[in-house]
Amino acid sequence: MSARLSFPRHSFRWQITLLGAVVVVLFVAVLMATLVALQYTKSAVLNGEKRRLIGAASALAGDFMDKARSASQKRRLSHADFGLVSSPEAVSEISETALQRIGGVAGGFYQSDGDFLLGYAGTGAQANEQPTPSGASHDEIRSAILEAARSAAIAHLESEKILTRDRDFVLIEAVPISDENASWGSAWTMERLQSLPGANRLRAYLITVALGVAALVCVILTLLVVRNLQAGVRKIEEGLQGLESDLASQIPTGSDPEEIQRIAQAVNRLGSTLKANMIARSKSKTVCGTRSGSPPWGDWSQASRMRCATLLRRSACACRWPSGKREILG
Repeated sequence: MSARLSFPRHSFRWQITLLGAVVVVLFVAVLMATLVALQYTKSAVLNGEKRRLIGAASALAGDFMDKARSASQKRRLSHADFGLVSSPEAVSEISETALQRIGGVAGGFYQSDGDFLLGYAGTGAQANEQPTPSGASHDEIRSAILEAARSAAIAHLESEKILTRDRDFVLIEAVPISDENASWGSAWTMERLQSLPGANRLRAYLITVALGVAALVCVILTLLVVRNLQAGVRKIEEGLQGLESDLASQIPTGSDPEEIQRIAQAVNRLGSTLKANMIARSKSKTVCGTRSGSPPWGDWSQASRMRCATLLRRSACACRWPSGKREILG
């Protein structure tokens, strides 16, 4: 690994803190990217639009039933008469009012008695019912709407239909219109989705690449920290081996991390101290020790005796006197 990629002058605490910060940032980025990816997938977009269309169809059916109940109450009827608001003009007014409040979808009604669609209305881009060149044709859309609306009215359950042409989607949702006494038909809504966002995988690819690069950076930082730690341990080990043969050897402390520099400096001080102690002991033995041909103790001068006593107190070593006894002078 290139030395340019390392950062040895910084302490291990700093390096580990940096690595931990990168890991935390990467973890948060993964969570955010996961949430974005979940919201941006094709199925999530379709499910969201389906729920929106079902809500719009339910609003249409609710407005229709409210109108029917209101008209029936004016005639003092005991139950809602759907036939009072079944004229094309009445249902068109209901659908236009409801869809303008919702916005962005097209919709209308299906009447079981006669098996036909009525009251079509649309807002925004959905107001134009003409098919796009690459989309589903007008007849296909109408047949799909009729099938979904008929199914909802017969089964008294929500029904849906999805048309797919190339990258275009047509979503159709229908809900039944009925009460305890009668079933009138259903309300339906439709939405065109051109180039569904979730179908474009470029953003997902970019997110994946970004997360991969971040993970690679995290791995590189981890390897650098481990590499610097191993190099520091090897340097201390080699320095201790050098002290075994030569106490004057010193461990260089150039661009090592702060912790390694402190350990190396302590080892260097230890070697210097041991060498100084050995020199001091050697001098004390030279002055106090009995050697061949040394004069007897009684022949030593007062100055030599005082110097020997001082050295003995400092080194706390025993001195062999001419009498053969080992005594401590103090």
